[in-house]
Amino acid sequence: MVGTLRKSELDQTIDIIESMTDEELQAVRSVAMIIMNKKPIKRPFRRLSEDEFFSHVDEGLAELDAGLGEDSDLVNAELAAEFGLALS
Repeated sequence: MVGTLRKSELDQTIDIIESMTDEELQAVRSVAMIIMNKKPIKRPFRRLSEDEFFSHVDEGLAELDAGLGEDSDLVNAELAAEFGLALS
């Protein structure tokens, strides 16, 4: 083990980093520097009002009622397979 990461997690992290473009690496570095310096991160999304929040919930429920939803276990398995991640 390295720190608290299992070797497979470390290998997965290295694979992700090695696949990133220079631009993506710079973006990750910028966020890491903010976290390390404990500066607040500007959030790109504003907080929804209660009415807006429940409007989105109602939209989601209507989509489920219309049969547009997907099984979350299936979606998780597809994402894990696509990105080479282990399901826990």
